Amino acid sequence: MQEKKLTFIGAGNITNAIISGLISNGYLSKYITVCAPTDKNIKKLVQKYNIIGMHDNYKGCKSADVIIFAVKPHHVHDVCSLLNTHNFDFKEKIILSIVAGITINNYKNFFHVNKLKIIRGMTNICSAVCYGVSALFTEASISIEEKKFLTSLMKTFGKVFWMHNESEINKLLALTSSAPAYYFLLMELMQHEAEKLGFDIDIAKELILHTAYGSMLLALKSKQSFASLRQSVTSPNGTTAKALDKFHEGNITQTIRNVIYAALMRAEEIEKQF
Repeated sequence: MQEKKLTFIGAGNITNAIISGLISNGYLSKYITVCAPTDKNIKKLVQKYNIIGMHDNYKGCKSADVIIFAVKPHHVHDVCSLLNTHNFDFKEKIILSIVAGITINNYKNFFHVNKLKIIRGMTNICSAVCYGVSALFTEASISIEEKKFLTSLMKTFGKVFWMHNESEINKLLALTSSAPAYYFLLMELMQHEAEKLGFDIDIAKELILHTAYGSMLLALKSKQSFASLRQSVTSPNGTTAKALDKFHEGNITQTIRNVIYAALMRAEEIEKQF
């Protein structure tokens, strides 16, 4: 993959995760710039990865081949407005947006243009360890070579899936971008219960971590369905069966459905605000 100059607008957790994945796979730090209004997060990223940090979005974007929007949704309009005041020329720039709820049409409206080389995407924090899941969508505004570059870029920190419709991005947000928090919550609660059973906090964490890691690794390497794997652990009337009964008594199926749709509905609510 031929390296291009990347400029991140935003220096939060997802920017950190992506840069971590890129650097660990050999992407040169001299090609990565991060722009943010305050020093706090910029300094951390510059010290950690030896990248370029600055406050000036215009300067950062002007030198970039790829501009990556990674800010909170309500900040996007202000960033675009500032670039508009400089009559910024996007003709040769690729824009990758990983902002929840901001559509391709939103960007066209913000920049007062009908055509942009823009990709709307979503990834997750697991990109930091190169196990991210990224969903991408674009209109017919980028070349085959540019699409190949974006695919290769995102593959450096995980799996990449191109969507057929922009609406699918919100669905992937609910299923994959928010999902690490679902798993972390389950692990957090299990650790608390392990501590209540008398295990030291560090031992409790190790028990839960390695069980989760082993389960995920087994699922990845197995050709069996998740249901089959679950059944392979569950003996009739055994301890696991009794434990799973409690999940069903609490209507876990409906709870998971509610969780997924809550994230999806919130993403769609954000879209309507713009």
